[in-house]
Amino acid sequence: MQWYVLAPAMLQILSEYGAPSWLSGVLPLVFIAGAASTQLVSVALSARIGARNTFVIGLAILSLSDIMIYFASSAWEAVMLRFIAGLGTGLFFAPAGFVLVNISDSSSASLMGLYNATFNLGGLAALAWGVVDGLLGWRLGTLVAGLLGIVMDVASATVIKFNGRPAGAGPRARSSWTDLLIVGAAGAGSFGTSYAFGFLLPSMAQLSFGASPFGSGSLTLLMFAGAALGGFLAVWVPASWARSRRLVSILLAVSSISYLMIYSRSFVFFLAASFINGFLVDLAFSIYYAYAVERYGRDQSALSLAFINMANMAVSLWIFPLAGYALPRGLLAEALVLTATNVMTVPLLYATRGRSGN
Repeated sequence: MQWYVLAPAMLQILSEYGAPSWLSGVLPLVFIAGAASTQLVSVALSARIGARNTFVIGLAILSLSDIMIYFASSAWEAVMLRFIAGLGTGLFFAPAGFVLVNISDSSSASLMGLYNATFNLGGLAALAWGVVDGLLGWRLGTLVAGLLGIVMDVASATVIKFNGRPAGAGPRARSSWTDLLIVGAAGAGSFGTSYAFGFLLPSMAQLSFGASPFGSGSLTLLMFAGAALGGFLAVWVPASWARSRRLVSILLAVSSISYLMIYSRSFVFFLAASFINGFLVDLAFSIYYAYAVERYGRDQSALSLAFINMANMAVSLWIFPLAGYALPRGLLAEALVLTATNVMTVPLLYATRGRSGN
């Protein structure tokens, strides 16, 4: 939820601060930059204090940053706080994934699908949070969202007993970890494009379809409904990476259609594009994460998930300024930018060995 909580109020935030429109691309940029920079830090910290304790710290930093946005007096203070929120996010993802795969005997695909599905239920709540912003104002609404994060953090620390410490790299060949970084970079285009799309969806709905500033988020919930469905369906993906790789390539390539659909100027097509995008991209990334867990083992899952997510994030940073720049220039410009950036890194999937069964 915290990833997207500012999205419904984006245009009002820019207006209130008198900030330029391109800042709409800077806010997701600094958030992802912060998250990328602490991926490997999260593994080192988990090895010292345990994975649960690490993700609890990460969620606390993320939630407190959103609370502090209530007091931000300028757009650049908000940017700084989103970077700090990203640092907390980076401490959360891999350790929480490690905890999840080590407290259940279910398949990695099922667990990563569940992880992604519930992540997107949070995204759905964030876009619907525009209704709360409309009632309370975006500052107080964001503060309440941060307080909700603190409540969930306390619940996690209280209820979850497992606090295992993930293994390090172990006796793996260096080339295998290089392959993992390449696989992560291969998804960077789709990762960045999909996040930019979800973050800017409410703003597109307002600019192009006249949606209300705080109701627009609830009009774009279908993206996250589709993504949650895609995550739940990941249980049926093939076990072999050789076949999974083809499926990931197809899913990410076909998801480009969803970006082209937004130029139809039909709100029905706009909603359909949201659902299709969420479904295809989330199913593909559930396969991604399951591959990382299966290839390197559950004891090293924190490290493998951190590697693949760091590559996703770091290589995608250039996308957010482009998407923010295209936003005020209309749906055609946005559709072309998103379509182009979505497919640019996918061919890297075939730069790895991708041995069947690994």
